[in-house]
Amino acid sequence: MNYRVKIITGITGIVLMCAGLFFFVYPMFGRSNDALALQLDERKKEYENLNSEKKSIEQGQRDLDNLAKRPLQPKDFFSSDQTLVSEVRVLETIASQHELKLELRVAGTVDSAVPVPTTSSGLISVTYGMELTGKHNDIIAFLDALEHVPFVTHVSTIQMQAVVVEKQVHNVRAILSADFFVKP
Repeated sequence: MNYRVKIITGITGIVLMCAGLFFFVYPMFGRSNDALALQLDERKKEYENLNSEKKSIEQGQRDLDNLAKRPLQPKDFFSSDQTLVSEVRVLETIASQHELKLELRVAGTVDSAVPVPTTSSGLISVTYGMELTGKHNDIIAFLDALEHVPFVTHVSTIQMQAVVVEKQVHNVRAILSADFFVKP
């Protein structure tokens, strides 16, 4: 063999070896790199989730610490007065401040009330109904004030009707169904 054939054979061998590396060996490394990249992405997502949970827990702890410094505590949101007199007075006061006629009906007593199903603290629910009559804006103001009362109440339904006298709307009647929450 002369030197040209040796050089061509050598170059061909190198080209074939490079082609073998390129088509067989590198793809194997590429697949393992892809698998490692996927694992890395999963770890990053897991780290971000854990980090956000950690921040959420820390923020919750700060909120609880700030809440503990306030005069009104979460345990005070639930009435321990089984007659619900103070809650009824608050509702009557708000209605009179907004010049509304209020009819309040409490369905049952604390003794016959049902426990709230999603709690294990013995919290019970006493259902009540209200009928408010007055101007529309005053009823809306009452509902806004109801969101800020110092006890927990849950309004489940609201029905509003126009009160028509001689083909003119004079007032609005709102019928509400709600619950008081009592912690005996």
